[in-house]
Amino acid sequence: MIRSLIFIIYIVLALILLIPCLIVSSFVRDKEETGAPSPVGEWALNILLPPVEWIIGVIYDYRGEENIPEGPALYVGNHQSDFDALFIERKLGGFKSAVVKKELSRIPVFNILLKHMHCIIIDRGDLRQSLKCMNLMQRRLEAGQSEIIFPEGTRSKGPDMGEFKAGAFKAAIKAGVPVVPFVIDGSYDLFEAQGYLKSAPVKFSILPPVDTSEPGLKAQELSETVKAMIQQELDRLRSEDDAS
Repeated sequence: MIRSLIFIIYIVLALILLIPCLIVSSFVRDKEETGAPSPVGEWALNILLPPVEWIIGVIYDYRGEENIPEGPALYVGNHQSDFDALFIERKLGGFKSAVVKKELSRIPVFNILLKHMHCIIIDRGDLRQSLKCMNLMQRRLEAGQSEIIFPEGTRSKGPDMGEFKAGAFKAAIKAGVPVVPFVIDGSYDLFEAQGYLKSAPVKFSILPPVDTSEPGLKAQELSETVKAMIQQELDRLRSEDDAS
């Protein structure tokens, strides 16, 4: 509980200190839909995230960095915790825009940071708006920007994965960019499992890119392939724990 209190105090103070910079820089921020995350957004996250990881007590087991491609790609992973989106920003070879739920855009100050990171805000209950988000993602991928998405649509709050939605995979196929699966395991133990913050090991693995240029490749087929890869890696990571 003390860890949770320290976390809340730190976030409030840090965001208050960052408000002037974020607001002022909003007037000169690149507002193009296909623009990359702004330097100010990256700077703010570089300040915020290391202390957050230390306060929470996350212990990383990080592997697969050699699988990060040089060009644009769609990064797709499983989703166990609210912290996943923050942690992966420092693990995928530089800051990238991510698809985030609408609820996060309602948090004061944090919503400004999301704009600086050019995050795509999706309303999971609005099919038409969701389709517009996938079209925007496709245009960004075509423009050479990488994107991050959790195709389950929400966090599982535990070790099991939910169903993958195929919309993002369709955008990757049309844009002709590879899909890079990543695997997170154990992040639900940081908060979701008990309702308060505690230190926990988190395994993070980046898998080899999946080519999307195969003629006739369907989004649902690609979605199932990527999900199977992620599940196989989850099983492998957990077998390591069982063997130790």
